[in-house]
Amino acid sequence: MRKVFSFFALTLLLLSVSSCIDDNNADSIVRRFSGEFINNSVDLSTNTSAGVSSSQAEVEWKVSENTISVTYTVAYDGHNTATLKLTDVPLTPNNTLACYTFETANGGNGITAVKGYYSADNNRGSFLIEFTVNGTHRVISSAQLLFPYTNCAVSDIEDPAQPAIENDKAYFEIIMNPTNMKAYISIKNFALTQKSGLIQRVTFTDLNVEATSDGYKVTSNEEIKSDDENHTLTDFEAIVSQNCHVVNSTFKIDGKYACTLHGTAFAE
Repeated sequence: MRKVFSFFALTLLLLSVSSCIDDNNADSIVRRFSGEFINNSVDLSTNTSAGVSSSQAEVEWKVSENTISVTYTVAYDGHNTATLKLTDVPLTPNNTLACYTFETANGGNGITAVKGYYSADNNRGSFLIEFTVNGTHRVISSAQLLFPYTNCAVSDIEDPAQPAIENDKAYFEIIMNPTNMKAYISIKNFALTQKSGLIQRVTFTDLNVEATSDGYKVTSNEEIKSDDENHTLTDFEAIVSQNCHVVNSTFKIDGKYACTLHGTAFAE
């Protein structure tokens, strides 16, 4: 499962050092990168997912002009494909969400109502795009599911009188493989008790993924050992909603700690 880590997620972290200066204009900085988008295509007639696929996307960010170009092809109904092609669409800084947003009415043949959210922050990089295909399907594309704005509250099951630990600087990610609808999850920067040290990162593999009308449901009914074998995960459920902008999750760690997690892809 670790091999399905999105190259797109990695490139977001490398943006600050991957600049390409246009030889024709020394003041123009262009950043080009490619990687994988995961696409959930929703049938608007039934409001259910028509399938999940992956796409190789090409992205160009003209930093000086503050525009973005994106091209990738999506299998949206199991039989047909559509190609999103955006060229030099203006980016608008959104201080509330701490990211850039962009919109365009036309994104190529049959593609309308394009809306995008993009953050190049080295520690909080996320990329989401939504659009409609032929008026019949809504596509939710994400460069994997990253939630850098996360709070993870941890309660001691064996001693419920103890106050919950609020980890308000946690980081949560779900890395999907659409070919088998499996995922691994990582939780970063959280503590289980007041006295325990901060867990820098813990990862669990082989969870089940189900596509929904506005995101995904990730579950596991089995006990899963962490990759470093230091922790166990049980009773896991995560609901990714609002077109992949939000995640809410409950689970237990080591059979002793009950966790409630709320995260967003961008600042609220």
